[in-house]
Amino acid sequence: KANLLIRDVIPNSSAMYRRDFIERNQIYYRNNLCGMDDYMFWVECAAKGNVAGMPETMLYWRNLKDSATAHAMREEKARRERAYRKIQKEALRLFGFELNEEEQEVYHRCLAESVSKLSCHDEIDRFFHVMRKLCEQAEDKRERVEYIKVFRREFGRVLEEAYIWD
Repeated sequence: KANLLIRDVIPNSSAMYRRDFIERNQIYYRNNLCGMDDYMFWVECAAKGNVAGMPETMLYWRNLKDSATAHAMREEKARRERAYRKIQKEALRLFGFELNEEEQEVYHRCLAESVSKLSCHDEIDRFFHVMRKLCEQAEDKRERVEYIKVFRREFGRVLEEAYIWD
């Protein structure tokens, strides 16, 4: 669940769910999300119920240069970026996290699907404060350990990729 705040981590072909859960909660695939309809679907599932992963490898897949996702990333980049932001924003809201507009902008820029490297200490400082705020908000949540682990991991990943090290 915590990972869904950052990106889609559930391959459709490896997932199982109960049909009555989907029907009861009126969860469905939404159109016009530039190939990320499944991401929003899983966010809504996680907001309404429990999501769990299995440690065993259940599926191998190939990323193809002519897949629908690759096409959307190449041909509809700006539209896909807006859809990605929309899903991340909705995930934060559904999972009970609150950021103001400026903080959301920092969050989305640093955790975008396409690489967006930080280039100065001020940007890193703003991102640090956003992630710290999310960790503080996670303290009263049942999945607090998972949320904090994901926020810390992602902060480290973004910091490691920052231009300040070049």
